[in-house]
Amino acid sequence: MVSYINKNGKSLGFGVGKDLKAPKEIEYRITDTGGCTDEKRDVNKYKGPGQYVIVNGYIKLNPIKMSTTEIEQLKECGQGLKIIVGFFKEPETVDGIEIQKNTFEPNKGHSCDYATFTVYCNGVPVGISNMNNGIGRLKGRDPKMLMGLKQKNVFYRAPKDGDKVMSNGKKSGYQGFGDTVYSVISVSEEKLEQIAQKSKNGKIDMQIRGTNGSATRNGNKVHGEAPMVCAYTIEKGGKTNTVYGPQEPFGSGKASLNIPIDKVASIGSFDPCVPTEKVDTIG
Repeated sequence: MVSYINKNGKSLGFGVGKDLKAPKEIEYRITDTGGCTDEKRDVNKYKGPGQYVIVNGYIKLNPIKMSTTEIEQLKECGQGLKIIVGFFKEPETVDGIEIQKNTFEPNKGHSCDYATFTVYCNGVPVGISNMNNGIGRLKGRDPKMLMGLKQKNVFYRAPKDGDKVMSNGKKSGYQGFGDTVYSVISVSEEKLEQIAQKSKNGKIDMQIRGTNGSATRNGNKVHGEAPMVCAYTIEKGGKTNTVYGPQEPFGSGKASLNIPIDKVASIGSFDPCVPTEKVDTIG
């Protein structure tokens, strides 16, 4: 058995320790040999009758820690990291990246007030994506009357002078019912340091979780439509390197995120040192 594993170990996925010694005692038993009998065996080839092996043991997996060099490389590649999480009613260009519109079944778009998420990278909170755009849930009230109304856990306000005008014609800070709504989260160097230290494989794992105190439905559930996610870095020279997406991590048209507010959902993993696309930064 030892000889076979040492010879075929790579294909089996494990090996035998050098300190493994031959057993002190060998016990022979008559067993099912698939139709053959011990009495008619080739005794020159099989000296002991009924030969089989029972192995009892434990497997211990020790993850290989990233080296200091690998951590520093991840930090260097991740400089200028930004993450987009949102819903796009129509295609839009952000930092030179063309973001396609979300797909939904049925094609109704996203419109709810239960879509405020904290975004994490390797378990480190990096920002909040507020995707609420469903003022229509307050039936019987004029949406215009609600623009400046303070509602608990619903993050709306009227547009103010100086607000950035988005490419869809809306000013940031207020979105109409069912409109495009997204957040661009910039990851600070301090956060990137923590993210790199917590990486197990040289990658950055993104997750989202309903932000504590935000609005929920059905008791404690957050919205059910899949968002659009994109991660990219902007070099000092002005190049934008896309490292994840843009894509819907839960699949096109699937309502896969109707989860309890206290649960974490994965939205993708990427290696910041392996860009999928490079574009010129706009603006």
